[in-house]
Amino acid sequence: MLSNQMGRFFVSMSGVKKSIGVLLANMMYHVLRHVWCGAYCHLLAVFIFICASVTAQAQSAIVGQAFYEDPTNQLDFAAVRDSIFTPYQGILNKGYSSSTFWIRLDLDPARDTGTMAGFQEDLFVLRISPSFLDEIELYDPQGPQDKRRITGARYSGADDEYKSPNFNFVFKQLDQPRSIWLRLKSNSSNIILFELMKIPALTRADHAQNLLYGAYFGIILLTLLLSLLIMRVRFDWVVAVFAIKQLATLLWAFFDRGFYRLFFDALPGAIPIADFRNFTSFFVVSTSLYFDYIFLREFNSSKIGQALQKLLLLVIGFTFVCYSFGFYALGIKINMVAITCAILVSFFTALTLPRSVLQDGGRTGDVPKYVVVLCYSLVCILLLPAVLP
Repeated sequence: MLSNQMGRFFVSMSGVKKSIGVLLANMMYHVLRHVWCGAYCHLLAVFIFICASVTAQAQSAIVGQAFYEDPTNQLDFAAVRDSIFTPYQGILNKGYSSSTFWIRLDLDPARDTGTMAGFQEDLFVLRISPSFLDEIELYDPQGPQDKRRITGARYSGADDEYKSPNFNFVFKQLDQPRSIWLRLKSNSSNIILFELMKIPALTRADHAQNLLYGAYFGIILLTLLLSLLIMRVRFDWVVAVFAIKQLATLLWAFFDRGFYRLFFDALPGAIPIADFRNFTSFFVVSTSLYFDYIFLREFNSSKIGQALQKLLLLVIGFTFVCYSFGFYALGIKINMVAITCAILVSFFTALTLPRSVLQDGGRTGDVPKYVVVLCYSLVCILLLPAVLP
């Protein structure tokens, strides 16, 4: 008899746990479903992502930067060394181009005033970001000449001179000012940032960057898991598309931010990482735009806004076809234009929502119009500076 009572007790407790689980899932459903599917968390993730992407050039020993564009892709180091280079400061951003870019860096180890005593404090490392550049080759006339020093997304991380999500070249003997040259060739955007630091300063900078990227990955993963949990209780197409978008974002960020170099040393030798990164970029853009389309449609978005969003989805499909058939520069350029237009079109569609927002069946929506407009306004403010030239 006691065993029967204990059995009923555990059955009742399991029922209570199940009821509580369903109740919590339903609560999360309404929160995630009616507050733009975790828009606030997503915007926070975007903000963290941008903060990590624009890490300042702290303690850099680079005193001069200049570039030279080779539209023929035929010139070698001897031909460009004495050419006239164009000076620039900060980040070099030449957009999408089929040209080869040569960069001259003037180094002065005495300018590294922030160095602290520590492990290998005598080594300098040239840190290069972002991590989706195809090929970067170093030409150092005063350095070792026994082998080519080359890195990039098309090369294995097992050969890296310093393990990091970024690309790096190590200088073991840098006690006098000197100039070095680098050759950049990439099917992706020709945007590049150089930082020259000693090991202790570089370690601190890498730790800060990894913490920020870890927070970004964590937020995206959390919203993805919440979406999957909600769909176990109640399937919803908007939440399903949001989950697919978050999964695509995770894949894209994993390759775009260079973390594949830490986990899969030989991966670039097996598959073209740059191409995979670009294809996931197309997927992220298309799923994000489709999510905006079906989400705003539930708020009775204007016919013009819906038509523009459908047109952009066709354009993104065309970019995928272009890239698949080898028209890399064209496909990527169209994709960047589509991203910019998608941000603006989604904002326009949100801005033109009817004042009295009604959902399916004429039921008053749980989200006021100003909240939707505010979310898309923040997206414009955070993302447009990153995609505009």
